[in-house]
Amino acid sequence: MALARFLLCGVILSMALSFTSGGYAGDDEPKKKPPQKTGKQNIKGELTSDDPEYANRPGSYHKVHKVKLQAGKTYTIRMRAQFDNYLFLENAKGKVLAQDDDGDGFPNAKIVFKCTKDGVYHVIATTFAQGDTGPYTIMITEAANDDCSVTGKDD
Repeated sequence: MALARFLLCGVILSMALSFTSGGYAGDDEPKKKPPQKTGKQNIKGELTSDDPEYANRPGSYHKVHKVKLQAGKTYTIRMRAQFDNYLFLENAKGKVLAQDDDGDGFPNAKIVFKCTKDGVYHVIATTFAQGDTGPYTIMITEAANDDCSVTGKDD
């Protein structure tokens, strides 16, 4: 019994270490970063002048964060930064589903999104003012379906 518990713990620890390193033990090839999972998650990033400009905000740099969302759930997506940030949510094809500038109080953006299709979505971190840069955090949480006003909806 103790040996079985030890082996199980070793397998779980090995899987956890493999997950955090982006691959599985013994893999020599680099892995592409998988989309973030649903539920409560924090994504830290930084916009720099090396990032590409976002077509919907000319002159503003952006980063794309891919997240898996589930149909039937409502998500609150918040962006926090020292600069005046702007948040977009796109489907996998690049169609803008929602956007916000100061919905969580200046200078922070907030999108509440009712997801109707399982899939990978793009959370776009960008700025209101052209050329702004700096660190940011995006927080994604599941919201109660009857406890929020939806600012975006999948078609």
